[in-house]
Amino acid sequence: MWSGIHRRTQLEFCSITARISGEWIGPGQLVLDMGSGEGDIAQLCLCHKDVVVVCVELSLTRICEAHKKGLPVVLSDAMNLPFRSSIFDTVMSHLLLEFVPNPYKTLEEMRRCLKPSGALILSAPNHANLYEIFQCMFRPRQYSDYLTRHTLNLFAYTPTYLFVMLNRTGYSVDQVVGFVSSLRYSKAGTLVRSAKCVARKIQALKRLPLVLCETIIIKAKNSK
Repeated sequence: MWSGIHRRTQLEFCSITARISGEWIGPGQLVLDMGSGEGDIAQLCLCHKDVVVVCVELSLTRICEAHKKGLPVVLSDAMNLPFRSSIFDTVMSHLLLEFVPNPYKTLEEMRRCLKPSGALILSAPNHANLYEIFQCMFRPRQYSDYLTRHTLNLFAYTPTYLFVMLNRTGYSVDQVVGFVSSLRYSKAGTLVRSAKCVARKIQALKRLPLVLCETIIIKAKNSK
């Protein structure tokens, strides 16, 4: 989940994501955190809400780190979850879908574990943002080199494509928000960095248009 991402950027992402997720999670809910990594988001959600969080992770190293934080973690891949159907109130999946071999199967498996009234909270990089479009057009070589060195993603998503995938796997999109990541992780030119700086100031006051967001977070309801 966090390969190639600076620790400070990771913590900033976790803080923003946990805050937004906490707004969408009700008190007393049973929550499944898919691809939980070291448990940073789950731990922050526990601070925000009186909930029970069960983590799922495939890396033994990250499972050990999550155990140190007192989190219950299950070793499993995302496409074959060891839970009975209709058990969780909320499923969180943050920066996971771009790494799994079969995203449709993963979404269907998460929906299987959701109660009929449950919700999925999903985050993914938005590859239809203006910063990437600008870099592809005007700095293609540098952008290509950057992706080669730092990206382990199997898939790249746009908001529209994510909406279609969710609809096809039995979800209905309820809310969508986005944000700009830390500038420390930016390898862009001066113009793009300046645009991101302005966007970060704006997002502190109100929601950004998705075209200005590097990461999007979706709340989708189980519609089956």
